[in-house]
Amino acid sequence: MFKTKSISNLFAVLLSVSIICMLISVIPIEPITVSAICCRKDGFDKSKYSLTGNMAEDVATIAKSQKGRTEAQFGYSGVDAGAWCDEFVADCIENAGADSSIVGHGGTVADFERVMRNKGAVQVSFPKIGDLIFFTKSHVEIVTKVENGVVYCAGGNNGGRMCKGERTARSVGTTRLYLRPNYSNKPDPIPNPPVLSINKSAGTPNDIINITWNAAQYAKSYWLHIYRNGEDYINQTLNQELSYSAKYPAGKYTAYVVSCNSQGEALNSVDFSIYDSNPEKPEPYIEKKSYSINETVTITWNKTQATDSYWLHIYRNGEDYINQTLNQELSYSATYPAGNYTAHIVSCNGIGETISSIDFRVYDTTPEKPSPKITKNIYYTDEKVEITWNETANTEHYWLHSYRNGEEYENKDLYESLSYSSVYPVGEYTVYIVSFNGLGETLSSVNFKVIKKGDINNDSKIDKDDVVILQNWLLGSGEMTNWQNADLCQDGIIDVYDLIMLRKLISDSK
Repeated sequence: MFKTKSISNLFAVLLSVSIICMLISVIPIEPITVSAICCRKDGFDKSKYSLTGNMAEDVATIAKSQKGRTEAQFGYSGVDAGAWCDEFVADCIENAGADSSIVGHGGTVADFERVMRNKGAVQVSFPKIGDLIFFTKSHVEIVTKVENGVVYCAGGNNGGRMCKGERTARSVGTTRLYLRPNYSNKPDPIPNPPVLSINKSAGTPNDIINITWNAAQYAKSYWLHIYRNGEDYINQTLNQELSYSAKYPAGKYTAYVVSCNSQGEALNSVDFSIYDSNPEKPEPYIEKKSYSINETVTITWNKTQATDSYWLHIYRNGEDYINQTLNQELSYSATYPAGNYTAHIVSCNGIGETISSIDFRVYDTTPEKPSPKITKNIYYTDEKVEITWNETANTEHYWLHSYRNGEEYENKDLYESLSYSSVYPVGEYTVYIVSFNGLGETLSSVNFKVIKKGDINNDSKIDKDDVVILQNWLLGSGEMTNWQNADLCQDGIIDVYDLIMLRKLISDSK
């Protein structure tokens, strides 16, 4: 019975195998298909990472950077019933710059494993950054760190259909194997230029000048090239050093630090000066001498030779008010309370210093009223009228405003002048002198008359008619209202001498 049953069972098995072979011969075997979500790398937030050129490290950085993002944000929604961990891994590798020669997409995690092996990935026993870690629960992530025997990883669809960022592999599940993709790291690009700093831009031969720089990205070594007064002075390799210190003789220097690798080089420079004498004397400048308390006073000065730094020392009403270093600044601005100021600008170096000063005043009230003066009240047309006035307190500048016969005649800024002179045509004048500052003004005036010598009848001519009027008046037979015009001798007396001068004036004009 046993043998019969065995033969019967064997026949059934052979029949089944025969049927299966027939089916295989007529049904084509489908290859591993590419998932419908292939190449969704555009769904990644690229603002969260930057590439270094090391593909394995870049893959790990990208995986960690997408923490908190969901399958909908990546564009994986509704595909493979939410099983998109392998698609995320493949897209991370592509975002790092890999092409189809080393990465592909599979329908399942098992399919993805076979695809990656076909693309050159090899199984390894000890993982490192950028390797792929496969778990028994059909899940794959990227190794981000191996530290003290603990493997860390990051991946997609690792809880709540989102990325959780870096975590220990043990917290994910039991590790099945590690695959190392066939990363083809690109050669480093030309290095970045170093960012230089210097402890001082000016010094003496006794000072140590220290030049430092950052570790420039992609730099394998550094080179120092220093020029003194435009000529080659130092030219040497610094390997991986990030500073250079030395003393220098007097001169002007430009130091170039070059970051180098096999692809090329980049450089930056810094200037400094070494001096062996006192600095040049500065020349301070201000726009004006008087300011209101509401105005900003700006003091500027020229850049002086052999100067390490500048110092400001200001006295107010003879007492110390401001005392501070300005380093390499060439100006200083501030507002001040009312008072009289002297500002000292000091050029300093390790050997000595030079100093210059400038004065200004600051007011908090309108200016003092001026007191203009003239020597007399009547002038001839050929005489110069000179007006003088006192220097008034809190005055920024003076202004002149004159009227002739009641109409405006002059209007001009006299700045800080305390006098004004001019010749005037015939007329009656009122001249105002105005003291002005940013808070207001005060004024005073003088009056005078300008006449034409010899024009006794006021017809703007000097002729025989004027002689007749003067002659008759001297004989007591006529009237004369403009006696000042007849006082040609300017002695306050009308007599025959004035008549003689009038006749001569008429004769000379012919």
